[in-house]
Amino acid sequence: MNKSKDFIYSVLSNVMIMVLMQFLLLPIYSKSHSTIEFGNFILLLTLVNMISPIIGNTLNNIRLINKNKDQIIESEYLFLIFMGSVIVMCVTGLYSLVNQFAFIDIMFSSLWSAFLLIRCYLFVYYRLDFRFKSLLYISLVASAIMIIGGVSMYLLHTSVFVILFLSEFLMSILMIFEYKNVLKKTNIKMLNKVDFKSYLELLSANSILNLINYSDRILLSIFLGTIYVPLFFIATIIGKISNILINPIVTVLLSYEVDNKQEITTAQVRKTWKLIIF
Repeated sequence: MNKSKDFIYSVLSNVMIMVLMQFLLLPIYSKSHSTIEFGNFILLLTLVNMISPIIGNTLNNIRLINKNKDQIIESEYLFLIFMGSVIVMCVTGLYSLVNQFAFIDIMFSSLWSAFLLIRCYLFVYYRLDFRFKSLLYISLVASAIMIIGGVSMYLLHTSVFVILFLSEFLMSILMIFEYKNVLKKTNIKMLNKVDFKSYLELLSANSILNLINYSDRILLSIFLGTIYVPLFFIATIIGKISNILINPIVTVLLSYEVDNKQEITTAQVRKTWKLIIF
């Protein structure tokens, strides 16, 4: 294990996908759609990013902090992921239907949101084993799909949701294949009461923070209309993508600290603060 290298692997894994999304797929999509259509698309991205990563990552962290508990039952966590995937598919599909997206967009946007949630949870197994380098390789594969998809969007007008679905689907399948021995149990069982309560509490806190983070786009669309959402989105894009550095670093820090059985020293706290400030 090498924490410094894992910081780099984690950041790069996020950066590649985020950059391709923001600076390849979005500009190509905007060129072939009206401002209002692009605004509706931005709001759909906002909706999915408010729900799928929060549900998946919250359970991811609950599973992580319970890593040293005896008799971990994976199916308890997987059942919640299945239920969350069904919910997010319904919400995404309903939004797409109300905003009159094409049928292919409704179908693939719903599948994309579900596999994004699944991928966010499956990420925990790599955190448990400190396999951040493997995550980088998986992100490279997904990035290749997005680049090919961007060319396909530009030349053949392929649906952006097909590209997003394929990238998330491929990452999820690669993760499932690597941890098939862990995931092979299919018993339907709910999470125990203590962990479920912790999950709901953390989910509530994360949901509030995420709602605040994306409230600007939502309020703008309500009071001024979706036509202004793309302008605001572009104007604030630099500040928003700063999370591509913050979140991966926090992810690695938490993964290591959960595994740390020793008492945290003052020197370690100072080192962490210096990294955060940097």
